[in-house]
Amino acid sequence: MTITSAGASSSFMKLVEVDAVKLPFTVAPGGTWSAEFVYQVTTCANGMEDKPWPIPLTVRREWGTQRVDLTPPDDTLEGDDADDAPRAWHVARASYACDW
Repeated sequence: MTITSAGASSSFMKLVEVDAVKLPFTVAPGGTWSAEFVYQVTTCANGMEDKPWPIPLTVRREWGTQRVDLTPPDDTLEGDDADDAPRAWHVARASYACDW
């Protein structure tokens, strides 16, 4: 499988960088790939919907190319709005940036 693209921007977060090996990258059977996605928050948490927002990957296999969505686990808010309720990953991360 070859990863040809990773990540996307939205109206509330801009993808700045994917810190990983250069794409395209071929993952051998049983192999792994890791990346750190760097986003710039463009709208603070109170302007975001608290619903899943997956990170898209485009992968190429011998039978064709497809999009695979990865949804990071929920997290908790930080800063002034902190509580113990799990929130969508992007809302929790934006709360940190907006309240910093």
